[in-house]
Amino acid sequence: MKPIENNPELSGAFLYLTDNLLITVMIALIFTAIIQNSAATIAIAMTLAVSGSLTLEAAIAIVYGANVGTVVTALISSIKASKDAQRTAVAHAIFKMIGVLFFLPITSFFVSGLQMLGGDIERQIANAHTIFNMVNLIILLPFCNKFADWMVTMLPSKEKLPKHVKYLDPDSLEVPVVALIQTRKELGSMASLIDQEMLSKFEAMLDEKNPGYRQSVIEYESTIDKIYREIYHYLQDITEQELSEDESMESLKYLYINNELEGISDAVQRMALITIKLEDTHTSLSKSEVEGITQLYNEVVVSFHEALEAFEENDGTRAINVIKRNPLILKTERNLRFLHFNNGDHQSSRLSSIYVDLLSQLLKINHHSFNISQALIGRV
Repeated sequence: MKPIENNPELSGAFLYLTDNLLITVMIALIFTAIIQNSAATIAIAMTLAVSGSLTLEAAIAIVYGANVGTVVTALISSIKASKDAQRTAVAHAIFKMIGVLFFLPITSFFVSGLQMLGGDIERQIANAHTIFNMVNLIILLPFCNKFADWMVTMLPSKEKLPKHVKYLDPDSLEVPVVALIQTRKELGSMASLIDQEMLSKFEAMLDEKNPGYRQSVIEYESTIDKIYREIYHYLQDITEQELSEDESMESLKYLYINNELEGISDAVQRMALITIKLEDTHTSLSKSEVEGITQLYNEVVVSFHEALEAFEENDGTRAINVIKRNPLILKTERNLRFLHFNNGDHQSSRLSSIYVDLLSQLLKINHHSFNISQALIGRV
């Protein structure tokens, strides 16, 4: 790049066009895109600035253009790459453009700040390049997840997935480490849906006057089944790739967790079907029965949430806590069952059956949470 840096014709062209900051940015952008080297463009700006032929303000405009121009290399590289690679390249371009749009109106203040930092003009230009990227990073980092979702919307996968499947991308299967990250996010989303759309409605289902909640849970289970199948087949496709030992273990772990989450949704749907009997017979559980079931439900939900947090944070300690809580929940269920039969606090055999069946389903949910935690610490 040395000949380009010292080429008098190029230097003259830059000098002629630097009266207007926006034009300077565009020229630097085009030049960088052609040579695919932002360092050379910035080096020209430094050389001209040192000679006194270029103001610091114009040199900074060249820095802006060089930063945007360098995205062309990534965009070209991504043309025949995976969909996620294309999204990354586009995100890179938008990231740089947002930075220029933010800095361009405040360039004069930026120049004053650089001069206050001191150093010769070359150092000031180098500082401008660094600060531009660091400030841009700080501004956009909090929106990283939203930015990623936006990229998925802008560049959707060719294969149409069910609307509740957010993260699985068939184009990423050729890069197993990325596909596994997406599977992990999809499992987390699936768990959240089970929690918010199904499990959280349990107490409302105990009221015979709330048929809408039961129907909602019963219908939503089919959505979870669809997500389960998509994750299952996606993981099967991952295992067909060349995987490291760690990646193979990770995919196996996710298969287990996917199965356990689907089991939880089945158990919640089963509870909704059980409580329909209350509606059919126009009866309700006694106060002590509701209190007993609610007590076990609260214990089970604590373990379920702990297992989800252990999964999301890859936290073995939390997973072990769930495993340690298992005997407590088993004991609570046994005590409630014993008190129910021993005290004879049930109005009819039908209500007694409903009560015991609900305890059993809650125990199944806890068992699935236990198995998820086992999988997280490698016991698969």
